[in-house]
Amino acid sequence: MSTIVKYAISLLLLFYTTSMAWGQVEGAVETIHPLPHDTVCPAAGDTCFAEPSGLFRPAYDMDRLEAESEKRIFIIRIQIVLVLALSITVLLLFYYLFRFYRIKQELAVAAKKACRADKKTSGFLQNMSHEVQVFLQEISGLSDALILESDPGKKQEYATEICSRNERAQRVIFDILDVSKIESDRMQFQYEKISLNGLVEEVCSSIRQQIPDDVEILLLPCEDRPFTTDPVRLNQSLSNLLHYAATHTAGGRILIKYESLANEVCFTISGENWTMTQEEYQFLFDRLVQTSGKLEDMKLDMLISRGLLVKMGGALTVFPDPSGGTRFEFILRDHPLN
Repeated sequence: MSTIVKYAISLLLLFYTTSMAWGQVEGAVETIHPLPHDTVCPAAGDTCFAEPSGLFRPAYDMDRLEAESEKRIFIIRIQIVLVLALSITVLLLFYYLFRFYRIKQELAVAAKKACRADKKTSGFLQNMSHEVQVFLQEISGLSDALILESDPGKKQEYATEICSRNERAQRVIFDILDVSKIESDRMQFQYEKISLNGLVEEVCSSIRQQIPDDVEILLLPCEDRPFTTDPVRLNQSLSNLLHYAATHTAGGRILIKYESLANEVCFTISGENWTMTQEEYQFLFDRLVQTSGKLEDMKLDMLISRGLLVKMGGALTVFPDPSGGTRFEFILRDHPLN
């Protein structure tokens, strides 16, 4: 039997017991029969005659009856108080049992989440340690080949490969540090008033140099406004989102715009030929999936962007569309300067 059913049964028992007790009080009150108006009460020991009722009652019997009735009413009132106190105690007991049951369920859910997070963290660390080991072995092999190679062209090729892979690995390591700071709530933010249009144009100009030639990034006309935020973190988030959209579209234009909403700003990034399946969306923010593969090929941009926006009081929403037209939307609020 569930807790709710027990709670309902206890309430019914409470109402039934209270109604029975009040019925006894009313019955006790009705047992007190007043004397008729024309009854003559002689001295003690004489018989009292009531003409309309035809009843003969000794005077001392009436006094004794009244005393017993008052005593009975007093006892019943005490019983009512005890029943109410017991009922309240039972209700409180059921309430605390219900609360204990809810807290136990919440703790069980929290424990499951903690176990899943611990397993994910363990898998992430195991994957990272393996990939770091493989990366160091490959770099060591290229370094040995560079030292032993006598051909200048081959030496230059090996040196270029080592530098390129080191730069990519260094960027991934910095991304991993950013993710750890965000998840441990140690990321620091420096808010200042900026020109929103100027920051977005700067981000677009920087991303245009890193994307394929068949992709165009277009900033739609937006009303410029002063905005208080962390320009470095907002620049990083916008750059990651635009770079992801530009590298996952099948050519065409990537459109970015923002709209002022009172003390908030809504950003939208969309693509004309940008497709995203439900499976890609499902693993878009999965840390284990995004860190699978070689160290220098890991992609943590989306995890960082979402974490930064959430820490700055915003929320990132993804609208996947397998037929084209996928878009990102996020809202940031204007932070007042202290």
